Amino acid sequence: MSSPSAISLYDTRAFFEKALQYGVQHGIIGAEKIEAMRVEGPKGMVQIARYFGNEYLRPELEKARDRMVNLISLYLEHSCDGDLQQA
Repeated sequence: MSSPSAISLYDTRAFFEKALQYGVQHGIIGAEKIEAMRVEGPKGMVQIARYFGNEYLRPELEKARDRMVNLISLYLEHSCDGDLQQA
């Protein structure tokens, strides 16, 4: 007899994105916190783009977004030992 095959999924999203989704789904992150991220996030992206290149070019802003998400992910994953609930 053949044994059933197991399929394992690997989530390639950044830890920040996983933690954000988990927080929203479980009511840990409220609407006011999400609104604050919407307001402050673009400011951070522009600052990072300015530091590494030019804040007026879309590719630089997209790179800045990736850098910001990666830095936040590294911090959260390290400080919370990979625990989504704690992050």
